[in-house]
Amino acid sequence: MHTPDWKAAQELLIEEAKAAISDFAEGQADEVVSYFGFDANPSYGSVLISIDTLDNSLRVAKESNKQFLKAWRTKARSTWHSHTLRWFSRGWSGPLSTEFGSFSFMAYREIEFPKWQEYLETAEPDENNPRADSPDAYLEAQASRVLFQSLDALVKAKAFKNLRLAEMSAVGFVTHDSTPITTHVLRWPDL
Repeated sequence: MHTPDWKAAQELLIEEAKAAISDFAEGQADEVVSYFGFDANPSYGSVLISIDTLDNSLRVAKESNKQFLKAWRTKARSTWHSHTLRWFSRGWSGPLSTEFGSFSFMAYREIEFPKWQEYLETAEPDENNPRADSPDAYLEAQASRVLFQSLDALVKAKAFKNLRLAEMSAVGFVTHDSTPITTHVLRWPDL
């Protein structure tokens, strides 16, 4: 079992993201971007670059809010239990959609990391190695760190400057079935 080279993974992710941003800025120059994100499935060694437009984001967020309110009103009439409160704690995601599967340009580009999958396939429990105790958790934690640090580096390098950004725009990531994490707001609306 070989631990993946996380530094090399981060360098590749940044390089591929910059290329995707450049391609998008050139090929979809009229699109107003509200969200740029990494949608990762570390177990399969896959990171998708997904991009959402303002129009689509608002449409999805509006529908999500409508569904949330309908469910809230329905549950409010029933008996309250702790599981009901847990369901509502998920809440509404806000005015920008972070539902990567609904993005206008879902899976705009895929970056493969075969060493991640290889690590998982060859990892064996080892009481002297805390990482091997839960290879899935270790892989997801390290991949999440790489995703965050890559987005942070892209923001610091002003990699998004050539995109036509919405007045409110952000970047973030999601791993497999977890909750999306918005890491940076690129533009805040003027208040």
